[in-house]
Amino acid sequence: MTDSIFTIPSSTWASAVVPLLDGSDLLSLRAASSRARSLLHESDESEIMWGTLLDRDFGFRKDEAAGTAAAEAVVHHLKTIRVLPQPESRPREAVTIFGSTASESVFTASTCFDSWKHWKKATCRFYDGAPESSECTLHGPYFLRAASLWSKIEKWCDASGSFGLRVKSTFQSGITYRKWQSSNEIHQKGLMASQAIFSFYDGQEMPANHESLFAGLLGGYSRHDKCVCTRILGQSEGNLCPLQGYLTLALSFQRDKAFILHVHTGRVFFFSPMSRKKVPATTLGQGMNEQFDSALVWLEEYADRLLNMYTFGEMIPGEPTSKSILLYPTLRDQGEIRTAGEPDEAQIVSRAVTRGVEVVASSVFCPEFLHLGLAYIYSIRIRLLAPGDFGYASRAERGFETCQLRARHWHIHDSIKGETDHVNGLGVIGYYPLLKEGCYRADTEEHVGEEKSGVFTYQSCTGPGHGFFEGTLTFVPGSLQNPTGNDFEVEVAPFTLNSNPQFLY
Repeated sequence: MTDSIFTIPSSTWASAVVPLLDGSDLLSLRAASSRARSLLHESDESEIMWGTLLDRDFGFRKDEAAGTAAAEAVVHHLKTIRVLPQPESRPREAVTIFGSTASESVFTASTCFDSWKHWKKATCRFYDGAPESSECTLHGPYFLRAASLWSKIEKWCDASGSFGLRVKSTFQSGITYRKWQSSNEIHQKGLMASQAIFSFYDGQEMPANHESLFAGLLGGYSRHDKCVCTRILGQSEGNLCPLQGYLTLALSFQRDKAFILHVHTGRVFFFSPMSRKKVPATTLGQGMNEQFDSALVWLEEYADRLLNMYTFGEMIPGEPTSKSILLYPTLRDQGEIRTAGEPDEAQIVSRAVTRGVEVVASSVFCPEFLHLGLAYIYSIRIRLLAPGDFGYASRAERGFETCQLRARHWHIHDSIKGETDHVNGLGVIGYYPLLKEGCYRADTEEHVGEEKSGVFTYQSCTGPGHGFFEGTLTFVPGSLQNPTGNDFEVEVAPFTLNSNPQFLY
C-alpha cells in the first residue's frame, strides 16, 4: 500500500474508510506504517474512529439513549472488561470467566482504542478463542449490565453477614459460550443477554443439605407447611424445561415453580410445572414480539430490590435453619412504597401503630397456587415497639406492660368484582402471640410458648382477585389468662393484592 492513502483527510477516514475495515485490518495498517499509527492514534478523529468500531463490533450505539451528549457517549465507550490470565488451578471461590469477581471486572479505559482492545480480549475469552463466525459477537452493553447487577448482588452478600456468605458460597463460576447446553439454539439472539449474565456466574450449585435448600438467590415464602425457595439454575447442568424452545433460568427446590426463557425472543416467563401455566415475568415491554434483554431487565430489578426492599430471615418462623431471602416487601427506614393504579390508602407495604403495637403487612402474588384457588401469600409482622422505635409509646401511655392477641378480622376487597370478603377468627394460624417490648411469646391453646426476641411473623394465603386487604387484630392488655383492661383493636392498614405486578420472582 502506498503512502498516498494517508493523504486522505482524517475526517474522511473516520466517516468513510474506518467503517468499511475490519479491526484486524486497522491493526495491520497500524503495525506496517508509522503514518497509519499516527492517523489512528494521534489525529483529532482517532477517538471517533475507534468509537465507531466499538459501536459496530460491540453494539454500544444501539443501547445508548437518544440525545446522549457526545462527551457522555465517549465515557460510555471507555467502560470495558478486565480480562485476567486463566488460573492454573480451580479457584476456591466462584469467579467470572474473566478471572475475577463481577465488581472487579469493569474498569474505565484511557482511550477508545484501549477499550476496543479489551473488548476484543473479552470476546476471545467468552468464545474460548477466536469466534467461529461473524455471528459470534459480544454485545458490550449486555456484559456491562450483567457485571453491574452481579456487583450489586455481591455487595448484598458481603453486607448480609453469615447468611449472605452462605448464599455467595453457592455461586458457580461463569461459563463460556461453548459450555452452554442448548447447543442447537446457541446462536439465537434471545440468548445473548442470558449468556452475558451466566458468563459472570453460572447460577447456583445444587442444594447439599437442609440449610442450602433455603439459600436460593431468588428467595421465597412459606404458607403453613408449604415452602417455596428459588435458585438460579446453572446452565451447564442442562435444560430442565419441558417446553420446546425454552430453557430454565431458575427453579424452586421442590420444582413447583420455575422461570424460563424463550430462546427466540429473549422473553422471561414464570412457569408452573404443576399447572403448566406460563405468565410473563415482567410486564415491561409487554406486547412486543421480541425483548432480547428481558433477562437483564428482570434480574436488574431483582438486584435493586435485594439492596432496597427485600430482607432475609426465617422462612418458617421458629426454624433457624430456614433462613432465606423473603420476597415479602418490607419497610426500610419507615419509608412508604406506593403502587400505581391502587387507592391512596392501599400500599405495597402497610404499617400501622395502635397503642404501641406495630403491624407491618404485605403480600406476594403467587401464580403457582392458582390451580388450588389461591393467589397470594401475605405476611403479617407484629411487635410491641421498644424505646427508640418510631411511634413508641411508654407503658404509661399505652396502659399495659404486655398484651396478647385474641382474634383477627379481615376485609379482603376485590376491586374488579366490587366484592368484599369478611373473615373473622380466633388467633392467627393457631397462635395467640403475647407481646412485650422487644420480644414475644407464641402461645397456642394448649401450650405456653418460649419467649423470643424480635418480631412475631406469620404467613398465610388468600384466594384470587385484585384489590387490597385490611383489617384489625383484637388484643387484650396483660394476657388472655390475666387481662388487665378491656380489649382493644389494632389496625392492619390496607395493603395491595396485585394480580398483575410489573415483576414476578
